Amino acid sequence: MPHRNPKRPWWRRLLRAASLCFLLLTLLIVGRGCYAFRDRVPHYNIDLQRDSLAAQQDLRPLRVGFGRVLINPSLSSKVWLAGFSQNRAATAIHDDLWAVACVIDDGHRRIAIVALDAIGFFHDDVVRVRRLLPDSHQLERGSPERPRGKSALDRKGYQ
Repeated sequence: MPHRNPKRPWWRRLLRAASLCFLLLTLLIVGRGCYAFRDRVPHYNIDLQRDSLAAQQDLRPLRVGFGRVLINPSLSSKVWLAGFSQNRAATAIHDDLWAVACVIDDGHRRIAIVALDAIGFFHDDVVRVRRLLPDSHQLERGSPERPRGKSALDRKGYQ
């Protein structure tokens, strides 16, 4: 009997190459996800537990306060904008930018919620602010519904 070369059909070779590409792509996506969701601030945690038994035994009045402050940047120096084009400096202020706060105090714990008209206030910035606060204060981060402010996302690093 003559010796035959057992060559696989072309569609099996194509299927094997596509499977290997899919496996490689999956591994790259999983690796990127693990990198993106890594702990960027090691040894940092926040404890929001509350002693509800003590709060039930010692009832205190609920107090709520609101405030706001104007946070428009000074245009005496260049303020770089992000958006449709790069290297675009602000020339005027169209709408005022505000930081609006709501403070809720039940006598045991005080919570402040602050909304900023700004883009680019990231978790790392929140951690920096939390570390400046006393241990008795906590700070949570949320995203504004419609951000309009100065951006820290400019590719050249202008802030």
